[in-house]
Amino acid sequence: MTDGVVHAAGTGAASRRSRTGTAALRAVLMPLYELSVLLPNAAVAEVIRYQDAHPMAGAPPWWLGKLPWRGIYVPLISLEAFLSAPVPPPEARRRIAVLNTLNGNPALPFMAIVGAGTPQLQVVSAEMISPSGQPSRPGGLLCSLELNGRPTHVPDLDALEAAALEVEGKGGARPSSRR
Repeated sequence: MTDGVVHAAGTGAASRRSRTGTAALRAVLMPLYELSVLLPNAAVAEVIRYQDAHPMAGAPPWWLGKLPWRGIYVPLISLEAFLSAPVPPPEARRRIAVLNTLNGNPALPFMAIVGAGTPQLQVVSAEMISPSGQPSRPGGLLCSLELNGRPTHVPDLDALEAAALEVEGKGGARPSSRR
């Protein structure tokens, strides 16, 4: 199982050898409000301070709005709400990770998720991870694991991207004028 987890977490990420000589991947550990997620390093375009997004009428609860970033509007998503957990309170929102979408769709080159703290670069090897014993939440996680003994989750970025594209198709690419 651990080999699959390292592979899943490293989609698109550069690999290297750990100190023990085994394959290791660079990843980003992103603290959310009540959980942490492991993201492929290649997926993280930039980490910025939290800022409010422009809401969109009729969007699902996990869709926090459209965030102006580098001259474009990027969907801002509560990953926890996407996983059917409660939306974290506004005071828990500290950082935003702008993610490269990895499927090359020009309609959605970036999306962003809200974090509760500063993400940390991790070099992850098979020795550092073990099964968590927790079932994955369907439709939002590739797997749950323990990283150095701490519960961590690997999100399904393809599912997140597909859901964001569906909202984009329904609501258009323009934010509403109300804040």
